Amino acid sequence: MPLELIDADGNPHVSEFVEQVGQLFDPGDPETFWKCEGCFARLAASPALSNAAEQALQRMLDAPLDAPSRWGVRQLSLLRFPEYSLQLLWAAQSHADNAYALVTQGSHAFIRSCSAQPFSVRFFALGPVDFARFDPNLRLEPSHEVRLRPGEILAVDGGKWVIQLEDRPDVCILAFVSKALWPHLWSFDANTLLPWHIGHSELQVSQLRAVIQIFRELDYAPARALVQALTRHPVHDVRWEAVKALASLDDAAGIAALHDAADDPHPHVRAAARESLARIAADPRPVTEAS
Repeated sequence: MPLELIDADGNPHVSEFVEQVGQLFDPGDPETFWKCEGCFARLAASPALSNAAEQALQRMLDAPLDAPSRWGVRQLSLLRFPEYSLQLLWAAQSHADNAYALVTQGSHAFIRSCSAQPFSVRFFALGPVDFARFDPNLRLEPSHEVRLRPGEILAVDGGKWVIQLEDRPDVCILAFVSKALWPHLWSFDANTLLPWHIGHSELQVSQLRAVIQIFRELDYAPARALVQALTRHPVHDVRWEAVKALASLDDAAGIAALHDAADDPHPHVRAAARESLARIAADPRPVTEAS
């Protein structure tokens, strides 16, 4: 069942959209997402979205202050299935926009302007990239610019492009977004176009990595058992973060974890573990000093 703000059963526009997407989009074949542009355009032109926003606002007014909400800071989640989501986004103009970051979206998407004013969308090419392995030398390449007018729809392939909104007032955007196809999200400096951070689209993964890093920096030995358990986490990013932390918290356990990681099913973890073991073999100091 989706997390629905729109009542798909009670709204014919939405029920038709959900049914057609189910027929056209095969999550096992991400490129079939592009077949859904027509049904997205029909939904976007219907009154379903403004009705949903009005209902959401009324629910917020009626609910207690501490009640959970579907509103994010600048977005309203209308439909959320495991395979895709539908969101209303409020893109507020900021003087800091050009000094901030360009971030990969990790998904395919259709975006539609719901505002009265046109605005420009600038495209940057990603080039060949292994999303799961950070490369500080991967530079975005400026490509082209599209002027998006009210009601127009723009397709964005998240595996090829990073976009930036330019020359715009505050705008409302309807976004139809596939599930995460590339779970690692890269942040690029908007001025140098070089990457400075890699994160994960799954919030829990990012939170686990942050907690492990905190334990490592604080040298919090009582957390060793928890960190050791996370070396077997199903997400390889978490496993490797835990192995590194364990090496800082406990030399013997860290060495053992590195040997296990040298046979990890993920090639990046295997390579990093073997490189670490080679460095340790060449340096007689304890792991906590040599790392």
